[in-house]
Amino acid sequence: MHAYLRTTRLPGTAIVLSDFLVEPAVYESALDACCAGTTTTSRQSASSARWSATRRRCRAASACATPRPAPKRNVELTAALRQRYAEAVEQHLARLRDWCAARAIVCAAVDTADGLTGPLLTDLPRVGLLQ
Repeated sequence: MHAYLRTTRLPGTAIVLSDFLVEPAVYESALDACCAGTTTTSRQSASSARWSATRRRCRAASACATPRPAPKRNVELTAALRQRYAEAVEQHLARLRDWCAARAIVCAAVDTADGLTGPLLTDLPRVGLLQ
């Protein structure tokens, strides 16, 4: 987003579609930069399966930076781990919503499991961004 904003500075409305699965400082910096001279709407978009804490098994790789990709391994998700994940997701999304609300940025979650047609044709008009 920063690279785009360095080359383009048009007044108007910016619609940001993202899953926001980054550290808050990353999206905060990007949205702050985007807000200068625009009306900004952030759309937290992800498939419901990606945010779901109902899966019992998953394949995971270490998040550690290495010169080569980390091997993936199967992980069993206990009920306690699924609960911790659900709580962490809710805390992350609550922080995003609160941060956006403090800056008058419209923020809405959409489920992209069936594509973006519904969110773009239904959700944006519902919040007043498209007619």
